[in-house]
Amino acid sequence: MNVQTSQQSYSDWQLRAGAISIECRAFIDGGYVHAASGRTFETINPATGRVLAHVAACDDIDVDRAVKVARRSFDS
Repeated sequence: MNVQTSQQSYSDWQLRAGAISIECRAFIDGGYVHAASGRTFETINPATGRVLAHVAACDDIDVDRAVKVARRSFDS
C-alpha cells in the first residue's frame, strides 16, 4: 500500500473525486462521439441514488457504425 495514499484525509479524497471527469460519449473510430440520436440515459449511483452521469444512448445506428469501422480496421 502506498503510504502517501493511506494518509489522505476524507476531504482530500472528496477533492480527488470531484476532479474526476466521466466521459459519457461512445468511443467509435478512435474518438468520442455522441449517440446518433442525441439521446442519453442516466447512470445512477446505487449507494446514493444520485445521478452520476448522462451516458450516450447508442442504438443500432451507432452499433452499425462501430462494427463497420472495426471491420475496416480488422481488414486493413
